[in-house]
Amino acid sequence: KRYLVTGANSGLGFSACKTFVLKGASVIMACRNLERAQTAKQKLLEIVPHGNIDIVQFDQADKESIDSLPKQIEKYEHIDAVVLNAGIFHPDKNLFTKQGYSLTVGTNFVGLYFTIEALKKMIKEGRIKRLVLVTSCVTHFGRSRHYEKYFKKWHRSGFKQYAVSKRMIYEYGLYLSTALFGQTEVTLCH
Repeated sequence: KRYLVTGANSGLGFSACKTFVLKGASVIMACRNLERAQTAKQKLLEIVPHGNIDIVQFDQADKESIDSLPKQIEKYEHIDAVVLNAGIFHPDKNLFTKQGYSLTVGTNFVGLYFTIEALKKMIKEGRIKRLVLVTSCVTHFGRSRHYEKYFKKWHRSGFKQYAVSKRMIYEYGLYLSTALFGQTEVTLCH
């Protein structure tokens, strides 16, 4: 088995990588900070010295980085699952992605959307078997009739931004589970 995990150097992403490596799977750690990724890889290799672990540069807050992901992973014949875990919580209210989206929604939802779009060719070719979208237990706090207002401006609290971004992921995952039916499985976890 081979798994690609975004945001793999800490938190849930690191824990997922650890579980996969312990079970003998190959792991591709997709991380923004290569130094931290290398440190996380070393920690995993201390646990499983012969673990098969690769690192690719990936910043879910930057579309250029997202667009480079397929080229970085094209050497892999197949990937059993892409665990879309990368995300942020409570950044400074004045921070935005390079493309001008509010940083929380831009990273957590817009970046995830662009990542799946970038991987669509591999999905259609059957080289990616499953997408795992990481939402959150705060999803139910993120209900809104006007999601679009969260894309370019900071509205309400950081918690609200985070909850809305996770709600968007949840709803997009429901859509994908029917849109990609027969091509790849979609799993929502929180």
